[in-house]
Amino acid sequence: MNPSKAKLELVYPHTAGIDIGSERHYVAVGQGKDHVRSFGCFTRDITEMATWLRSEGIVGVVMESTGSYWIPVFEILESQGFRVALVNASHVKNAPGRKSDVQDCQWLQKIYSVGLLRDSFIPTESIRRLRSYARLKEDHIRRASSHIQHMHKAFDQMNIKIHQVLSETAGVSSMKVMKAIVAGERSASALLSLCSTSIKRHKESEVLQSLEGNYRQEHIFALKQAIAGYEFYMQQVEECDREIEVLLQALTATTESTPSDSSGGSSSNQSNASRPLKRIRRRDPGYNLEGQLEKLTSGVNLSVLPGMTAYNSLQLLAEIGTDMSRWPTSKHFTSWLGLSPGSQSSGKKKGKSRTKRLGTSASTILRIASRNIGRSKTALGAFYRRISSIKDAPTAITATARKLAVQIYNLLKFKKEYHEFGSQEYEDRYNKLKFKNLENKAGKLGYKLIKV
Repeated sequence: MNPSKAKLELVYPHTAGIDIGSERHYVAVGQGKDHVRSFGCFTRDITEMATWLRSEGIVGVVMESTGSYWIPVFEILESQGFRVALVNASHVKNAPGRKSDVQDCQWLQKIYSVGLLRDSFIPTESIRRLRSYARLKEDHIRRASSHIQHMHKAFDQMNIKIHQVLSETAGVSSMKVMKAIVAGERSASALLSLCSTSIKRHKESEVLQSLEGNYRQEHIFALKQAIAGYEFYMQQVEECDREIEVLLQALTATTESTPSDSSGGSSSNQSNASRPLKRIRRRDPGYNLEGQLEKLTSGVNLSVLPGMTAYNSLQLLAEIGTDMSRWPTSKHFTSWLGLSPGSQSSGKKKGKSRTKRLGTSASTILRIASRNIGRSKTALGAFYRRISSIKDAPTAITATARKLAVQIYNLLKFKKEYHEFGSQEYEDRYNKLKFKNLENKAGKLGYKLIKV
């Protein structure tokens, strides 16, 4: 048979391709001109699209991840009972073959139907809701942080150094002092009286000196607006917490928290070595977040892992969900996260191994956790410091994040118990392995190593 005339087997028959746009969507159910229609972007138009697809015998659709325009189309068609696949735009670009004169929707429908594209990971509808709340909350926290910077700027312009003396600009004592300044108080001793007893006992002289400044009305006005902006966004954060609490309660209403090797009841996981990190200060959500997450994961407590807290566990689960069956092995999982080094080889030539550059939210969460792990006395902390001394900090962060991802995968999928044996035992094991390797090399050369 002539290879050019060979036909590829259909892997996904009865599948339509949709070219997503900001004003119109083009839909192809076949390769002929009569098999392409365009629809508007209003909800009524998308519903009409679903009716037409059903009349054409279509059971599945495929689309590219174009900005945020794909989200309503995805959700509406999914609710209509279609099997909806989302593919990476870069994968479409690198697919073999030539598009020539066919429209984008026809090309997408053709190469997906024959199995040349793979679906992107899309969590379940409930996890997508949780992800929306978690991302919105993090966005509000970032905006609130920007107003803290505005407070610093106003203080610096007035040569007030209170933010350099007190550890938290948005702490209780700092906020009382700032609001009193906005209200017209200028006496340093009166402002000091608003601080906590601990601050007055240990930092009295520093606070008094830091409050001597050039109080100008325009800078005080800027401080007033910064405080208002900060409190507004923190109120938004609290509202997000309420919505997250309601959603978690709904998701765990029928879920019993079953004891497991990874749960908080395991004595080995509750050892001091497994929680050596200083807890990251976050605003209390007002409910037992860690307990709700443990119910959501059927008894798995990700907080037993170094670098993981209830807050970043929520962020991570909102990105990846709780079903690890989407990834056959931990290697698939770490590769999807963009934490596994790739290898380039052709025949006997092997290229340099480099980690894929992916900006996924889940990998960012793990990288931040790994940066904190580097300062701990855990085995992962010792691993981070060893890699950092050999190469550099970014490489160490990626390598540690990959190891942390493997532990998370094993906890969620296999309910494996996590054992923390500390940095010293890690160093001892590593030194024994180095000595064994040297011993083997010396033995091949006819020598014998003896410890002195």
